[in-house]
Amino acid sequence: MSPLCHLQMTLPGGFQEGVKGDGSADERWGLTQLEVLRDLDQRRLTTEAAGQLLGLERRRLFRLLKAYRPAGPAGLISKRRGHRSNRRKPEALRKAVLAIIREWYWDFGPTLAAEKLREVHGITLGRETLRLWMI
Repeated sequence: MSPLCHLQMTLPGGFQEGVKGDGSADERWGLTQLEVLRDLDQRRLTTEAAGQLLGLERRRLFRLLKAYRPAGPAGLISKRRGHRSNRRKPEALRKAVLAIIREWYWDFGPTLAAEKLREVHGITLGRETLRLWMI
């Protein structure tokens, strides 16, 4: 017997009522994180069963539950959404580098251009960063 079949038989009563759809495998086990956390919060689901359904460890479940309780579904959204990355380079540097490349290294690939920028101009950038800027 597969672990999923065993889990289905050991779920507390009332939990299976939340499963909806045409009964395909994707829909039967396509329970969203939100539905599982709601059921866990209302004590219709054990921590072990929720962990198996979501593939998460117990500690991670409690962290998610801690964020879910005061704010509801909005608490699960990343607080960094919509903010720029901490590792993002200044826009002025990007413009200066692209101007140098257009003037001196227009036919170079990103690896060679990064090497020349480092050697000649003293600007250290990763080749992947430079490649994305050059696109």
